[in-house]
Order: sequence, then structure tokens, then C-alpha cells
Amino acid sequence: MVYFGSEDNEATALRAEDGEPQWRTRLSHESEETVAVTPDSVFATGGGGTMTRLSTSDGTIEWERQFDDVGQLGSPTVAGDTVYVGSQSDGTVLALASGDGTENWRIETRSVFFGDYTRVGVVDGPAVVDGVVYVATEPGDVYAIAEL
Repeated sequence: MVYFGSEDNEATALRAEDGEPQWRTRLSHESEETVAVTPDSVFATGGGGTMTRLSTSDGTIEWERQFDDVGQLGSPTVAGDTVYVGSQSDGTVLALASGDGTENWRIETRSVFFGDYTRVGVVDGPAVVDGVVYVATEPGDVYAIAEL
């Protein structure tokens, strides 16, 4: 299967061998970023700080969480029972329980003011290696966040 989100507020699953649609689910948000997939779930992010978990089998929305204080979320990453995602608009990094979307922790990355503009935000989906979450930011920093 191939899973993806879209600007038209849908998440879609296509059969890889022939492109035949398997399901389409209407979301409450655009989902322009790459989705994260596990055997059972698809995680899609969207505008206004929204994260949605859908079933891989039929696209049913299993939960949706709105984080009003973080802005546009980027591509999520799943490692173990946690979904990691960074905000492209304010640099917040979130760790969410994959089962129900509960916020486990968050950190704020720095912003840099350059006279007439500010560089802030996470530039891509986090990478997770041996329990350490790596995040690159617009100001050019790389954070290594050790799980507690």
C-alpha cells in the first residue's frame, strides 16, 4: 500500500501494484506533509497543529489531536510507541503516545532574529536512533533529545 495526505483535506491509500484506491478519508485539515506508517496506523499532520491517526485497513480515524499553540506541524516519525513531530512555524518538538495522542513531552527550539526576519521552525521530520530524537531547525541547529 501507498499512503499519503493532500491539500484537499484527504488521506488516501492506494494499492502499490496497480494504483487502485483502497480508501479515502476526509480530514479536518490539509495534510501536505509525508505521513508516518506502522502496520496498523497512518499518522498525518496538518495546519493549525493537528495530528490524526487513521487505521491502515480502512482509513477510519482512530484519534485526532489539536495543538493550538504550535502552528503548522511537519512530517511525523514513529519509533516504538511514540510519534515525534516538529512545528515548522514555531520550532516546538512534540512526543505523543501513538495509542491515543497523549502528549508525553515537548521542547522549544530557538529562533534567530536577523534584523528584518526571524528564522524559526523544524525543517523536516525527526530522526530517531537508539532512543535519541534528532531534529534540524531553520536557524541551523541540530538537537539531540535523549528520551527520559
